Amino acid sequence: MAAQSTEFPAPVRPSAESLPLESSLRQLYPDDIYPNGKCAYFASPNGRVRYWIVGPTEGAQVVLIHGISAPSIGYQNITAHLVEQGFRVLLYDLHGRGYSEITKTPSDVNLYTIQLALLLQYVGWHNAYIVGFSMVKPAQLRPSSDPNSLPLKVGSAPFLTLILALQSLYQIRELQAKAFRGYQQLIQHDLRFGPITGLEVAFKALASPLPGKKEPLRVLIVHGTEDDIVPFTEAAKIQAAVPQAQLVKIEGANHFLVFQEGYWQQVAESISKFLS
Repeated sequence: MAAQSTEFPAPVRPSAESLPLESSLRQLYPDDIYPNGKCAYFASPNGRVRYWIVGPTEGAQVVLIHGISAPSIGYQNITAHLVEQGFRVLLYDLHGRGYSEITKTPSDVNLYTIQLALLLQYVGWHNAYIVGFSMVKPAQLRPSSDPNSLPLKVGSAPFLTLILALQSLYQIRELQAKAFRGYQQLIQHDLRFGPITGLEVAFKALASPLPGKKEPLRVLIVHGTEDDIVPFTEAAKIQAAVPQAQLVKIEGANHFLVFQEGYWQQVAESISKFLS
């Protein structure tokens, strides 16, 4: 049997942190995008993770998790709204996006589950509301070792994209692809094997109570009726899989409803109302 050597620590792909401050990506997406709060790095075994914490220290804790390609910059308006409502918000870049590194190994749903679990442990958050968009798989956020670690869950259909102008969204994607070798392969790998696959099973998992609990987690679904990327009919399927879920229908909104003026406000208000 041939022996295999394991390099430790595992080699990582660089993040935006490795680029010059004057680079186009860092000019468009500076690392202090969320001011007046704590911004730092967490030395995860799977690569350094950039995170931000904003809002009053006594506020209820909310974690915002971005989608498959663009980093946390997309949550600017939602973050400002939640902070204004008194919430304390944690944001971070998923491995391989923005300012977070990723190891040079294939990723799967467990990579992002572990990333969230370790980050919450690192910052000392034992209870939090979870708001996720697009690739965030509901079942990946169900605690396995500690059933009380995430007492309230906000699952989502594809309800949050970017608040930036669409042109800026495409710019960030293109700049990441140009700056980081392997970025496109990472996205393609996640599309095939990552947390956006097997969603039916994931959503059904939310219908059952956590160990030691009598009631299942509360779930909110926010979906635009004119979404041409993930049709609105998918929201009904999710609700069927998660009977206790509350569905908020945003009339006329497409997949980029948070980018659209007049729609992102409805999304933000729906989230804060649900969390309150």
